[in-house]
Amino acid sequence: MVTTVRDILRRKGNEVISVSRDVPVYEALSLMKKKGIGALIVTNRKGKAVGIVSDRDCTQKIVLDDKPARSTTVSKIMSTGLISTTPEKSSEECIAVMLEEGIRHLPVLDGGKMAGLISIGDAVKSIVKKQRVEIKQLSNYIAGSYM
Repeated sequence: MVTTVRDILRRKGNEVISVSRDVPVYEALSLMKKKGIGALIVTNRKGKAVGIVSDRDCTQKIVLDDKPARSTTVSKIMSTGLISTTPEKSSEECIAVMLEEGIRHLPVLDGGKMAGLISIGDAVKSIVKKQRVEIKQLSNYIAGSYM
């Protein structure tokens, strides 16, 4: 049984929180804290996704570089050239991409439209859940109680 991105989104929801590229980093971080998330999609004035900003970006590009979070805009620290996935991809494929690219969040595009955002944690949780089910089934089979 392969767990797909679509399965992950069904479980966690497909809400995508975004901010305008002109928003101060402080506001973006406040929104991440309020929503309990680690990344936001960054949009232009027309609402098109143009990048992503993570809590890691804020730490490395604001705190460590001693920039003012209240006056520096998200556009100054966001990552562009979005790497994305599709709902049909497996958790394992997504983890491989995230590890290879050194990222922790993948926007999900379905037919060119934003359908969700998954984290490496979401993908790992789906694999662990799948493995727990398989282990239980195998244990029941071995014990003779597989009915």
